[in-house]
Amino acid sequence: MEVLTESMPSKTAAKTITLVAYNPKTQLPLRARPQEDHTGMVWTGQGESGYFELLTEEDKRKLKYVVTPHTSVLLEDGKVLNIETNPADKINWVWLQKHPYIAHDKEKGDQRTARFYIADAVKDAVARVDSMVDIDEARYQVRKLSQSNLLHVCKTLGLSAAETFLPEQLLDYALSKASSKATVKAVLEAINPANKARSNAQIFFNEIVKWSVIERAKDGVFYFGGTDGVTLGHSPDMVVEYLLAKENAERVKAMKTMLAEKTKTAVE
Repeated sequence: MEVLTESMPSKTAAKTITLVAYNPKTQLPLRARPQEDHTGMVWTGQGESGYFELLTEEDKRKLKYVVTPHTSVLLEDGKVLNIETNPADKINWVWLQKHPYIAHDKEKGDQRTARFYIADAVKDAVARVDSMVDIDEARYQVRKLSQSNLLHVCKTLGLSAAETFLPEQLLDYALSKASSKATVKAVLEAINPANKARSNAQIFFNEIVKWSVIERAKDGVFYFGGTDGVTLGHSPDMVVEYLLAKENAERVKAMKTMLAEKTKTAVE
């Protein structure tokens, strides 16, 4: 009689197992076979021990389907194992669960060896819903903005010459940023009144870059006054932090003066 092992699917387990390739565009089908483990024997999950080498002839006679070291299963993107209705799939899934080609969790799988992961429809649905929370909130908040605040948000997000755009164009721009996972956090930060000082610094940064008041050298560093001048930071975020620091107020004032000269506007 076949011995159930702890790793065999229970009555409450999924009826089918679907494999998804980590790289579906490039992943070719692979043949998986039962593997040796630390004992030096091939684990198949059959018999009292689970090892092929320890199966007795009597064990083999009782098994309808004997897994051997030469048993193979073709793995490919979208492969479905019907572990409830297909006896061979059910038996093979026992040893396949331990195969290094298959990860049980997409995020936790070791992609140095794993080529496929087990699809989890519920987990994937939850992840999709969770990923949309910020986007839903940002789009809702954008639509509530007054025209002046909408203009401010668009300028914070880097829209050049935002003052020249029609309200509908500003709304379209802000909504497009709110709909992107790459920029939705920036939208929420720009909308938050608590971040007004940072938003103003971000707008100022955008302007002084646009008018070459500060410049980024080949080494990736932003400088005020050329490479022999003041080092501001290696990234836009670092420069914004520099602009916000009280101890840099005099240099920021000098930047405002230069910006005013270039744009022919009055210094605040």
